[in-house]
Amino acid sequence: MRKSRVIALAASLLATVFLFPSFSWATARTAEFTIGSKTYLVDGKPFSMDTTPRIENGHLLIPVRFLAYALGVKESGVSWDPSTGEVRIEAPPGCHTCTYIQLWLYENFLLRNLPDPTAPDKVARAKMRLGTAPILDNGRVLVPVRGVAEAFGAAVSWNPESQKATIKLNPIMALRFTRGGDRYIFSNQPEFLPDRSGYTIEQTLNAGERYGVEFFHIIPPGGKTKLIGVALYNPGPSSATVKITGKVSGKDRAEHAIDLTSEGLVDFFHGKGAGKLEIPAGGYALLMVEKTPENFLAWGKAKLEVERGNLKLRVFHLDPSSLKEISDREIAAAAFRLSRDRETDPGVTTGLYGYDYLRNANPIEAAELPCFVLSEWLPRYNLGEYDRAAAGHLGYPYLGGNYGMVYEITISNPGGRKLRITPNWQADANNYARIVLYTPKEGWRALPGITRGQSWEIQMDDSPTFTFRYVLPGGNFGGVRFEVVSG
Repeated sequence: MRKSRVIALAASLLATVFLFPSFSWATARTAEFTIGSKTYLVDGKPFSMDTTPRIENGHLLIPVRFLAYALGVKESGVSWDPSTGEVRIEAPPGCHTCTYIQLWLYENFLLRNLPDPTAPDKVARAKMRLGTAPILDNGRVLVPVRGVAEAFGAAVSWNPESQKATIKLNPIMALRFTRGGDRYIFSNQPEFLPDRSGYTIEQTLNAGERYGVEFFHIIPPGGKTKLIGVALYNPGPSSATVKITGKVSGKDRAEHAIDLTSEGLVDFFHGKGAGKLEIPAGGYALLMVEKTPENFLAWGKAKLEVERGNLKLRVFHLDPSSLKEISDREIAAAAFRLSRDRETDPGVTTGLYGYDYLRNANPIEAAELPCFVLSEWLPRYNLGEYDRAAAGHLGYPYLGGNYGMVYEITISNPGGRKLRITPNWQADANNYARIVLYTPKEGWRALPGITRGQSWEIQMDDSPTFTFRYVLPGGNFGGVRFEVVSG
């Protein structure tokens, strides 16, 4: 980081004091800044600055204190360290996207900070790319308006004719979820598979119960080609029957993961691969398998109901050269001779979850033009969205993002309004996104892929309520934003 000029001008940075707006995040609606003007507006009320906004590298820069005040940050919530060039901005009261952010002069990223829900004494940090770096100009720190505002959950628009930036402070609504559905086996740990063979999870399947299973694994560059899949074993003295209501799997280059999982989920919800399996006593069956070369992703999803007998299920990966013959039975039998994998990445999970379906406990009132977040991660606002994996999981105990799980959301009095859906573009590595959606008119579908800065819009009808379902496909980032907007 550049430190020249910083210390010499530190005293002047905070010298001037102006009246600043005092309001809560929940009640503020808009803030406006105009190029060349030392006056900015909050809900139409003017406030003064000691310098004007400017354009730098095609991005609007605003004095940090006045941008923070317009967002509802308290006067004491803005600080900086002249020895490092670090600027710290506390979250406005009522904002729950983070607790504070950190920026550095001449560095084009910021860090969003919030407590780790599994370790209250630790802080989780999310890196967010900035369009341009903060600068020091005439003793004032100027920061990019879009990056800072979006880090706190606000939306920014730019009018090139009036040279005006408008910041919409639409507070994120807390949703309370009820969890239900079926038991869910999810395998993503280790995400990048080692050369040795192994299995990631074994689960007993009891008669009369339903289970979902999904895996998402990658063979890294230079890694061995592997068979990745799900196998079943019947340890009982009599045959067992398994009803399959949906089963899909596939492989593709790792960079195409989102398209693979999105389109595969639609096939799954349409019942592709449905059928029955009969497994004799002491027998093995291969539920699904993908032969996966280096730098490829293997993904699969199935829903099972054990109609008779008790079974064991394993998600496995093995070297095909270790088999005497390549047959479904031999592959399945070999899967149950493997040793279990070890944790290699504490940030991802393999485990059993007691739910795969979530509903909002209370309908959302459309007339209030609410904004809410699904697959919120790290969890900061929603209630009941996550639960720990059962004992014996690998890696992180929570399935951040709830990949592959179904959310059912009901909105009251939609009145022909639209639902604007925006991926988590705050994530530094997020440049492409797709989600899977169910609406009464369209059924299940994968929305088209979009790139950084874009959103989808869904037309709601005029019925008393509008209920939709949403699924986050593997490869995406959690924290998808939903806004009810005028039609």
